Parts: sequence; structure tokens; C-alpha cells
Amino acid sequence: MFAYTTISHIVTPRKNFLPSEIAAIAKALRPVAEEEAKERAEEGRVKGRMHRWSGATFPKPEEKTRAPRVRDKVASFAGVSGRTLEKIVEIVKERF
Repeated sequence: MFAYTTISHIVTPRKNFLPSEIAAIAKALRPVAEEEAKERAEEGRVKGRMHRWSGATFPKPEEKTRAPRVRDKVASFAGVSGRTLEKIVEIVKERF
């Protein structure tokens, strides 16, 4: 989880962020979230290799769940959806 979870409880009850503020939040938090995602992916690859070489089989999941994407995690902090975040970032890039 991000290190900003305690801060989000302080900031969230306020008024909604402006689109330019949302873009700034995304710009600041995306590198941190991407680095954490890379670490999780590498851990999964290492566990998969170890599991494969041990001869064991993976248990079948009951239902597939999609892990949240980096954009969705960053967007949830700003209070919007991942797709909305993408749109906001594109608009801010064009105008500023």
C-alpha cells in the first residue's frame, strides 16, 4: 500500500480536487506506484519459478479477480476512476 494512506484520511473530507490538482497528484504518485508494482511483479516471478521447480501444481482459483492497475490506485487517491484520470491528464497536457 502507498505510504500516503494516513494522509488521505485528512485530505479526503475536503472539497473535490480540481482537474489540474488531480493531474499533479497523479504525476507525483505514479512513479511510486509503478515502482511498487514492479517489486510485486518480481516477487511473483520468483515465487512462480520456485513453485515450478518444486514440482507442485498451482491451486485453481475459484474466481478470477483483476488486480488493481497503477492508474486505478493513483486515481482512487484523487477520488476519480482510472479512466477519468487518464482523460484529465490528457486534457491538462494539451492546455498547459
